[in-house]
Formats: sequence, structure tokens, C-alpha cells
Amino acid sequence: MSLSYPLIFNSEDELIKHIQEHSNFYEKILNLNLKNKHKKLIDLHTNINKTSSYYKGEFNEQLLQEVISNKFTNWNIDETKKMKCMDIRLYHTSLNLSIGIECKNKQIITKTDLTKFISDKSSNKFNGNIFISNSPIPQILKIQNSCTIINDDLYIYSQEMPTIINYLEVYISKMCEMGEECEEEEEKINIEDIHTLFNNHNSQKQQLLKQDKVFLQLIKDESLLKNHLYITTKSRCKSNKAPY
Repeated sequence: MSLSYPLIFNSEDELIKHIQEHSNFYEKILNLNLKNKHKKLIDLHTNINKTSSYYKGEFNEQLLQEVISNKFTNWNIDETKKMKCMDIRLYHTSLNLSIGIECKNKQIITKTDLTKFISDKSSNKFNGNIFISNSPIPQILKIQNSCTIINDDLYIYSQEMPTIINYLEVYISKMCEMGEECEEEEEKINIEDIHTLFNNHNSQKQQLLKQDKVFLQLIKDESLLKNHLYITTKSRCKSNKAPY
């Protein structure tokens, strides 16, 4: 299909008419962009039945990341691959919160897997930490489609995406509530600090005023008082306004 460039439209109706007349052209572009966006997911799904567990694990991780991105729109996902930094990393800018998610898709979860999870969460200092497994988690979870929280860390044993997302939604919503409460508490503390400092400041000025009055009584040389800085109350200021 050949189009004459530049494309110029004098009204919205002309634009709509143009799109309708060249619908195949635009549908082709949109489908191409959609395939590019999910190309990695499609490739992984194509190879999911291969012997290596890599493809199945990567596919589930990418699928979970895609679902999280659409579900929790206030959170940003760091899509850069990093070592010792969890598989999925979520960040909430306005609440200054971060969550690390470790995804395990293997037949047996080992002590090493759990030790690595603890190590990664400690070194990265995420506000929330989540361990998701398709297999039982030793000494933590034995029943499928279950979860538990240990030391504020969420552990999930499930292969079903809706179940996993439900657990994540409850955990993340609680984290957001805690983040908002911390912001309010921090603001309250700051205001109280300012009030305390202001009261102390006024007390110091009152002491200075007493000293100032004593000096004014003792000093007889008027030249010393030429540019004297007087301390006074707001009621004595011109038009009852603060001089600064």
C-alpha cells in the first residue's frame, strides 16, 4: 500500500475516514508492535516443552511480570536482568517502596534456594520480599495454593496465576497502607519538631529582651545606640504587622 506523505488532515472527520480506508495498513502495524512487545514471551512458550527447565521457568517469570505490570499500575518494574537482586523488582515512587520477588519453577526447592532468597533480600534492602514456588517449600509450605508470612516476607506455593495474584494483591495493598501511614507519621513528627524549636526560639528571645532592657538602662552614651537593634512584640509593630 502506497501513501502520499506528508499526511495532512484538516479535521477529525478526515482522519477517521483515512484510517477507515486504510484499516489493513494500520492493523498490520498494530499487530507487528504487539508481537514485538511480547516476542520474548512467545519464544519462551514455543520452547516450553524442551528438556531444559530454563524455558518453563523463564516463561512463568515473564508471564507473572506481564500480569503484575497490568494489575498493579502504580508500581514500576525494573526489567533489567541483575545478579543477586531477585527475579522481579517493583518500585512505588510516591510511597518510596520497593518489593523483590523471587520465582522458583523446579521440582525440589533446596535449602540453598531459601538461603539465596534471604541473602538477596538483605543485600538489597527491599521493603517487601516475596518467594513464589511451584513446588513445596521445605519447613514452610506443604499444601498447594497456600501462602504464609514470616518476618514480613511472603511465601507462596502455587502453580495457578489467579491464586498467586490474589495473594500478591493482599500483600501489596497492606504494604501501601503501611507506606501511607509512615508518610503521615513522618509529617506529624516534622511539624512537632518545628513547634518545639519555635517555642525554644521564643524563650531565648525573651531572655535577650530582658538583657537588652538592662543594657539600655546602663548605657549613657547615646552614640552607642545609633543603630541599636530593638526587640519588640508584634503588637508594637507598625499597622500590627511583623517587620520581617
